[in-house]
Formats: sequence, C-alpha cells, structure tokens
Amino acid sequence: MKIIATARMGHGTFQAKFVPLSQLEEVEKIYVVRKTPGPEIDKLEYIVLPRWCRFSLFHVLMAPFVLALNAKKKKADLILAYHMIPYLLFAWFASKLTGIPFIFAQTGSECQLLVKKHFIGKFLLFCLTRAHLIFVPGDSSYRFWCSFGLEKKLRILHSSIDVERFSPKKKKCQTDILFVGRLSYEKQVDLVLKGSVSLVEKNPSLRIRIIGDGPKKRELIGLSEELSLSGNVVFTGFRENILSDLNHAKIFIMTSSMEGLPVALMEAMACEMLVIAPAVGNIPTILKDRKTGLLLQSTTTESVSLALEDAYENYDHYDQLRKNARQMIVDNYSYESAKKKWREIFQAI
Repeated sequence: MKIIATARMGHGTFQAKFVPLSQLEEVEKIYVVRKTPGPEIDKLEYIVLPRWCRFSLFHVLMAPFVLALNAKKKKADLILAYHMIPYLLFAWFASKLTGIPFIFAQTGSECQLLVKKHFIGKFLLFCLTRAHLIFVPGDSSYRFWCSFGLEKKLRILHSSIDVERFSPKKKKCQTDILFVGRLSYEKQVDLVLKGSVSLVEKNPSLRIRIIGDGPKKRELIGLSEELSLSGNVVFTGFRENILSDLNHAKIFIMTSSMEGLPVALMEAMACEMLVIAPAVGNIPTILKDRKTGLLLQSTTTESVSLALEDAYENYDHYDQLRKNARQMIVDNYSYESAKKKWREIFQAI
C-alpha cells in the first residue's frame, strides 16, 4: 500500500504517528506533503512545497492541488490527513479530484470547538462525512463525534511511543517537578508555579523545570520572581529531545484547560514518572486516578498544590502506580499496539 499524507505536527509527534506505520510490511511507501522536510523515517519520502507556500494564503491555495497531483502521480492508495484546519480540507479536496479514499486523524481538541461554529462547522462536518475513517485520540473524542452520527467511521488510534527508548532508566534526580509543553494560555503553567509555593516553603531546595516556549514565557518568568521561586525554577526553552529530562526527574505535571492526548504525558508515563494531569480531553482514557497517575478533577491553585504535595511526600509509596502507568502505555500506545490497529484498519479497507 502507498500512502500520501498531509500534516502539521512537531518532530516528536511526527515520529509517534509515522514510525509504526512505516514498519508495517503492508506499507510500501509513505509520501508526506509538507512545507519543510521532517525527521528521517524508513520508507517515508517528503514532497516539499515551494518556498512561497510558507505564506498562509499560497499554502491554502496550492497545497491541495500538490497533494492531489502527487496522489495520482505516486499511485497512492490512501490519503491521510492530520489536523483539521486546513489539512482535512486538503484531503477532502484531493480525494474529490482523484477518487482516492482519505482518512482524517484528530490531533488536539481544537477541532471539537471548530465544528460547533455555525458556518465553518457545517462545512467541516460535510468533509468528515466523506472520510473513509476518522481516527480519534481517546474515549472522550469518540463520544463527542458519536453525537454527530459518525460512529461507523470512528476508530481510536492516536500517537504511539517507542517504549524501548522511553523507558525507566532513572539516573540521579536533578528535577523534582517537570513541565513540558507550549507556554500558552490554555496550558495554565501559572498554576504549576502558584501550586508549588507552599511545597517550596517546606522544601527550599525543590527543583522545578519548565520545558517549552510560547507567548506566556516572559510573563511566567516574571511570576516566578514575584512568587520568590526564581531560585527554584529553570526555564529551558524548547527542547527537541526530552528523554534525558524525563529520566532525571520525578514528577511530571500538566494543568491545561484543554487537551487531546498529549504525547509528552505518554512519554513521561512510559518512563515511569509520577504524573499529575487534569481530567480534560482524552487524558482520563489513560490516566486513572491513583492507578496510573494523579488526576486533577479541577485546575485550581489549591488542587494543584495538594496534588504536588501528595506526589512529592508520597513518591516512594506510588512505586506500583508508576509501573502501572508504563504498562498502560506499553499495552495500548506502543509502536506494536499501533501496528496491530493499523493492520486491522487495512483489512477493513
């Protein structure tokens, strides 16, 4: 089978999606239409758009034609689209021109907000009804799309983790609390800082590491100074490879107001970190409270503070919980589990 894809995603997420697919004997070649080349993956070839397609208008106007042209030229059997705007539209258009079936794969949870909007929502639903299948990241998204009558098209298939690489190789602890993600409004990283204050007062040497970049970075650095945490918090900026950070840290925390199913969270679980995350999006699919992690039912300074104190003071007590977290990823989100799901999908196609 030959697959042509259109997608927007970071380096790590890209590998999580395409590596297990490339390892299947059934897959002869994967072509990815993209603005820039991505990571090297076996059997995957990039079709790089002209430089002027890096401007949004030209990208929207030209990319679907490039996708359709190459789908025919490369004799693709399937079109695969990750991310709704504009990639679902590209895939639908290319499928319409070529007659090649397409699959849409949800990333994040923004598309669930978009589809509720009056005009654009109706058009997106129209495109979704034309998809051969729709991949969703977890139970919450599955139920959401079922409410639109799409249950026959739905399959739960999300990013997968290289559990051989992301495994518990604990070294000397350098970080007590680790956050990984975009420093943006919806991530609510300020709650990580505010929720750490009382724990730092009790443990002045506590070390907090914030990995990521974004529009809130300067504000968050200022907040850490206001809270007298500047001696405890390190802002590293964006890091492409976080494996070493995961294996030198104890507690992984997220406080987002909205999520799909974050790859960074799954990687932390695979490394047997003690994870704290909110009950939003599809996170409860894998994070079972006090079984595979600590689930925040609400994201307030108080709830975050209590969870952090519990995790820090009872870290050794949660040894089995951390092992359970890894097993959850191995069983359901490893490369092997993704390959099994893809084989079932190919048989259905």
